[in-house]
Amino acid sequence: MQNYVIIPRKNPSKPMEAPKFYAVARSGRTASVKEVCRRISERSSYSKGELEGASENSC
Repeated sequence: MQNYVIIPRKNPSKPMEAPKFYAVARSGRTASVKEVCRRISERSSYSKGELEGASENSC
C-alpha cells in the first residue's frame, strides 16, 4: 500500500490566496548514501567514487 502526505502549497504569484493541498507519495524504505550514489552514477557522468567523496566532504 502506498502512503501519502497532504502538503499545502501556495501560488508564489498570488501569495494572498489560500493554499491548495496536494497528495505527495511517501516511500516506505530508506536508502543508504552508497545506494543513492550508485543510482546517480548510473544516470550521470559522475562516478560512484566521486559522488561518495563529495557526500563525505559536505558533512
